[in-house]
Amino acid sequence: MAAKRLILDGGALAALGAGDPRACHWAYVATLRGILLGIPAPVLAETLDGGAGDAAIGAAIPSHDAVLPTTREIAEEAGALRARSKRDDATVDALVIATALQHPGSLVLTTDPKELRLLAALRPEAAIAIAGIEGGRKKQRR
Repeated sequence: MAAKRLILDGGALAALGAGDPRACHWAYVATLRGILLGIPAPVLAETLDGGAGDAAIGAAIPSHDAVLPTTREIAEEAGALRARSKRDDATVDALVIATALQHPGSLVLTTDPKELRLLAALRPEAAIAIAGIEGGRKKQRR
């Protein structure tokens, strides 16, 4: 079984990199409880843009182990979630939820809880926990 994680989506990672107090509090409490941060690799790709903010985001990632690989199993689950959601633009969010499914008992931290809850609801048997830090920095859509 994979370790329990505090899994960050792009908005939560950007908020942590920007020093948002809510995101920092979640990361601090997770660390105190021995819960590892988890950043799905596609979230990192979505959040980094080669700009000045990349250094702050990189500094917010506690270790190389925090970046979680996307396996074929995760990709297939994400594809099924995206298709069932009927939202072609939900690929990275679906990858976040599919990654959470591989880490039972984990919590997903997001600035967009509504969207992630809709995807998680497609797998109600998994009881994926979602915490929102509304008002945080939203990930930019390009």
